[in-house]
Amino acid sequence: PGYVFIASTSTDKYLKLIDSPDVKNRIRGAKMIAEDEVTDTDLLNKVKEKLLVGYQTKTRDRHHYDEMAYYCKALGASANLGYMDVLKEVESNTPNRNLKRHAINSQKLLTDNVEMKKMRASREGWDSNLTDRENRYVQMLRSDKFRLKRDAAKQIYDETGLNPTVYKVVAEQLLGGLNANLKDRDTLDSMAWLCKALGSSGLAEHKETLTQVNDGTKNSKLKKYATQALGML
Repeated sequence: PGYVFIASTSTDKYLKLIDSPDVKNRIRGAKMIAEDEVTDTDLLNKVKEKLLVGYQTKTRDRHHYDEMAYYCKALGASANLGYMDVLKEVESNTPNRNLKRHAINSQKLLTDNVEMKKMRASREGWDSNLTDRENRYVQMLRSDKFRLKRDAAKQIYDETGLNPTVYKVVAEQLLGGLNANLKDRDTLDSMAWLCKALGSSGLAEHKETLTQVNDGTKNSKLKKYATQALGML
């Protein structure tokens, strides 16, 4: 997904939704802003204001917290570190456990999107034998952020006909992650998707890597995904 620099008509559409008296429309508007990765600062500042006004409210209305959660996601998707402080404030001060979780996840999303923005602006180290898309996957796989590795692996899993070099990098990252903290959910999820991506390659040469993962980890979930991926080759 790319970053959306929206025209005024689109801004008006988003504003109309988040200013609606109907909470379901406000949720829909915030969700659209997050999914479209909108970067318009005037609109995002409006989202920030609404979040600051509402996040400490104590209510049993789940729609209110859904609205606040999507405001967090919208700021997290912006790739603008200027919104990190408000997400940390929500994490620290909200009375709602689920909203706290969304604030934390939105901070991770924001950090990831800032990294992705840098990647999109750079072609340093690109392989001329790979397509732009394949080079982007390699960049993401070699990021020190496991969430970006996971996102790349998910996309690779859904594709066919990629250059074998991409799968070699998947294998490299999979073996390199064996000593990572697999108690961290994002890390384990990333390693699982790397297994699935490698299995989707259809290349028998990667059986050895998946066997090493299966034999080298004590994590039962990772063993399961490595075994499943072996069955795909």
